Amino acid sequence: MSRWKKFLHISKESLEVAIISCGDTGMEIGIGIIKNLQVHDVKVKSLLITTELVDEKSQKNFELTVSIPGSKDGYAKRLDVATKDIKNSSDEIKEKLEKLLGKSFEGLLFVATGSGGTGLGATTVVLEILAKEFNLKPPVITLLPEVFENSRVQYNAAEFIYQIAFKKRAPKNPIIILDNKPRIRELDLPFSEVSKKRLEIIPTALADLLIASFKDSITEEFDANVSDLFDVIHSQGISVFVSETIGGESGDLDNLRIEDVISESVIDTTSLNKDAVFEAERAFISIFNLEQPGGKLDFATRFETNKLFKEFRNTRPHVKFVSDETGEAKLRAIIAGLPLPTRILQIMRIARDSRKRIIVEENMLDYTEIRIDEDEIFQLEDSLQAVFDPYEEELPPKIKVSVKKESKSEKSKKNASTKNAD
Repeated sequence: MSRWKKFLHISKESLEVAIISCGDTGMEIGIGIIKNLQVHDVKVKSLLITTELVDEKSQKNFELTVSIPGSKDGYAKRLDVATKDIKNSSDEIKEKLEKLLGKSFEGLLFVATGSGGTGLGATTVVLEILAKEFNLKPPVITLLPEVFENSRVQYNAAEFIYQIAFKKRAPKNPIIILDNKPRIRELDLPFSEVSKKRLEIIPTALADLLIASFKDSITEEFDANVSDLFDVIHSQGISVFVSETIGGESGDLDNLRIEDVISESVIDTTSLNKDAVFEAERAFISIFNLEQPGGKLDFATRFETNKLFKEFRNTRPHVKFVSDETGEAKLRAIIAGLPLPTRILQIMRIARDSRKRIIVEENMLDYTEIRIDEDEIFQLEDSLQAVFDPYEEELPPKIKVSVKKESKSEKSKKNASTKNAD
C-alpha cells in the first residue's frame, strides 16, 4: 500500500509543500516553484541556504534563510571546500529545518540545487541532517552542466550524483535532473536564454502535475491520482520532467503521437534513445484540454493513450486527462527510474580529463607532481568503475594528455626569452 494514500482525501489547499533551495541556481528554481504553486493557492514553506552574496530582494521570497559566513566571494566552484565550511553551520541549518518541517512533516518536500560548490555543498549537508534527524529522503532537483562549463562544475555534478544515488552505501535520494545541454533548435540562441527557459520547466511541470492530480478526470478510463504522482516523484534513481505543448506551434492534433511527444522530450534532455526512455520504472502523465464537445475523448486519443501502456515495458504509466482555464493542449509528465543517462557518464569523463588538462596547462607541473594530483583527481574513477562498466561502450574515447618534461636547458631558454620580451 502506498504511503501517500492518505492524500486522496485532502484538498490542494490543505497540502503541505516545502522547498529547500541551496545556492544561487537552487534559489531560482525555488522561487519558480513557490510562485507557480501560489498561483494555484497551494501553500509553500521555504528555506534558502546560500552565501552572503545573495541580495535581500531575492531572499524575501523565502520564509527562512541561512547565510553561510566567510564566503563573500563564493567558493570558486569548490565542492569539497564548500561542504567543509557549510558543515560549520550545521547547527543553524538544523534549527531552521526544525522550524520549516516541525516535528513530523508528511507533505511534499524538495531540495533544489545547481552544480556549484555552494549549492551542492549545502545540499550534501542538508540531506545528511534530513536523513539522520528527520528520517526523510526527499527528491533532489539538480542540474547537469553544459559541456563547455568549467571542469570543476562537471566534477562537482559527477561526484554529487554518484555519492547521492549510485555508490554502494548512497542514501538513494530520488534525483530529478534538468539538463542544460541545448537542444538542436536552441543552438542559435544565447546560452543564458536557453538556461533561463530550462529553469522554467521544473516549476511549470511540477505545478501543473500537482494541480492536475487533484482535479477531476475527464474520463474514468484514465484517472490517475495524487497518490500515484507522489509515488512516481519519490522513485529512486534518475527522473526528468516533461513540459510540452501538444501539436507543436501549429497546434495540429490530427497526427498526435503521445509516445513521440514524451520520448522526444526526454531524449532532448538526457541523450537516451527511444528504447531506453521506455525502460523507465515509473511514469505519471497529465494531458490537458484534449476533450471533445460533451467532455469525452475521441477514438484516436484513446487509441494513442493505450499504446503508451505497451511502450513502457517495465511499468503501467499513470495517465490523467484534465481541463484547465488556459484551454491549451499540453502534456506534463515525470518519467522516473530511467537508465543511467549517457550525459552523466559524459560529464564524469569530461570532469576527469579536463581537470587533468587544466592542472597541466595552468600550473606547468612536472611529471612527478602531475602523478600526485592525478591520484587525487582520479580516485573517483575506481569507485565508479563497477557501476559504469556496462555503459563503457557508450562513452566517448578518453582524452589523453601527454606531458613532456622540460630539460634544464629548455627551461633556461624559455626564461631568457620571457625576460627579453619584457
